[in-house]
Amino acid sequence: MGIEIKFIIERLFTIGIDPDQSRSGYGFVDDSKELKGPSWKAIAAGVITTSPELDLPIRLAENQEDMFRLISQYKPN
Repeated sequence: MGIEIKFIIERLFTIGIDPDQSRSGYGFVDDSKELKGPSWKAIAAGVITTSPELDLPIRLAENQEDMFRLISQYKPN
């Protein structure tokens, strides 16, 4: 008696993060079934910067806040 589980992904919307203490890169890519041709499409990319003059815990907190804001805005899976 086996169980078969199937996942149907209608939309794969992903964030990639290259973390660092003062500059963190990010990118959002979409692989929706609605896209024609090569399926990956860049949606947004950029760099989050913090001042190297700030203490590390403050820089990390600012970086986290900016990442949460981006995730709320773009809503990746």
